[in-house]
Amino acid sequence: MAGLSLGRKRHASTSDGASLVLDDKVVSRRHAVIEHGAAGWVLRDTESQNAGAVDGVPYEKGATVRLKDGSVLRLGDTLLVFREAMPLPSRADLGAAFTEAFPGCSPQAERVRRDLAQIARSTGPVLILGETGTGKEYAARALHHGATPFVPVNCGLLGKELVASELFGHMRNAFTGAMTSRTGLVETASGGILFLDEIGELPLDVQPALLRFIEDGRFRPVGGTDLRHSSARLVAATHVNLEEAVRGGTFRADLLARLTTATPPLVLPPLRERREDVLLWAERFWQEVIPTATAASWKTSAAESLLLYPWPWNLRDLRGVMGTAARNALERGISLERQLLPERVLNSDHRSLPPREAKPAGGFGRPEPKAKLPRRTDVPSKEEVEATLRASHLHNRQNPNRPNIRKAAEVLGVNRRKVYRLIEFYDLKYWLSPKSGLADAAPAGDASVDDDSDDSDDSDDSDDSDDSDDSDDSDDSDDSG
Repeated sequence: MAGLSLGRKRHASTSDGASLVLDDKVVSRRHAVIEHGAAGWVLRDTESQNAGAVDGVPYEKGATVRLKDGSVLRLGDTLLVFREAMPLPSRADLGAAFTEAFPGCSPQAERVRRDLAQIARSTGPVLILGETGTGKEYAARALHHGATPFVPVNCGLLGKELVASELFGHMRNAFTGAMTSRTGLVETASGGILFLDEIGELPLDVQPALLRFIEDGRFRPVGGTDLRHSSARLVAATHVNLEEAVRGGTFRADLLARLTTATPPLVLPPLRERREDVLLWAERFWQEVIPTATAASWKTSAAESLLLYPWPWNLRDLRGVMGTAARNALERGISLERQLLPERVLNSDHRSLPPREAKPAGGFGRPEPKAKLPRRTDVPSKEEVEATLRASHLHNRQNPNRPNIRKAAEVLGVNRRKVYRLIEFYDLKYWLSPKSGLADAAPAGDASVDDDSDDSDDSDDSDDSDDSDDSDDSDDSDDSG
């Protein structure tokens, strides 16, 4: 594909006429074009009204920004994830069960669902591999059917002395404290699925008994003499390299072979490699707390932060963050906003930016006539923008309850329109409120509410004088999009 145009109205801005129509009133009719050239894939802004951001970094109107596989694009209130390769088409014949069990629109998620559908048609043991928190139990539950048992066991949490008893049961007086006989988890799961998470932690002396069960379904309770039978299907999972464990003598080679011979291992990719799936999982975890709420009401900047964070502990980490945020949102009667997310998630937005030079003290002193700070090439952080707005209150004689945007722009080394854009991007609109900051941001062209009457000349903003509108959006008011 030579290129893809993005906007609120279909148009042929690329050589092959490919367009993606965005149902977003903040997006211009001809907003941007994604195209491939000698330097690779780029996003070229086509003189949009509101520009946008790539990987959390706002870009100027008319800019060209390089893209990499997995880049997050923010155009208006729309978020997109750029992929160089075309996604796999979804297979309708897989059914809703696998989509609900393992949601996602990435090629990796589609491959997982296809593999699960194939595994579901077999009956042998299954080994699921992946980093911690990648959703191994979700995948195991996708193989579970109807009212049959699903028995999850974390082998790392079982006491070494009692592992065999927990799995296979024990007879009365089999060991000290065994006052009664007890049914094991293998027998409890008969007819359904026994999910052994972290099977790499299973003690070596218990592994032969598990191997025997896999081979013919038979097992012997601790202290018993008779063999019993269970029809449970074994689904095992681990985040460790079992081949290295075999070489290290902590895992049996024949057990590993038995787990992988009938069915190839199912490998789950980390969340950072399929960031287009993040918001689907985030909405799922949000609805565990607020069942009727959807992601449609989330602040765009909060959703963007979720996409940009690498999620080192994968779905387990995402579930914890969304659960806490949803409970706090429920208490406050609001939807998802950046303020509900932990600092580590918010601070990841600009971790790839170059270090910034320190601002000189007293930056709000009135400059010499016609003097102006050089335009900066990096993006001010949220903390820098907020500190600058706070200090600029001292230089707004017309309204001391509001920041002086002109002065803030001078110190930050950007134009006034960029300051408004940063306020919107970082959800700092409360700085434009007369008192508490609950009002919406003022329009970028309204300088009367925050500029000194003495500063009639603003040469730094001369490039914004013709930003009022473009001919392509002159009739946006009656365009349903």
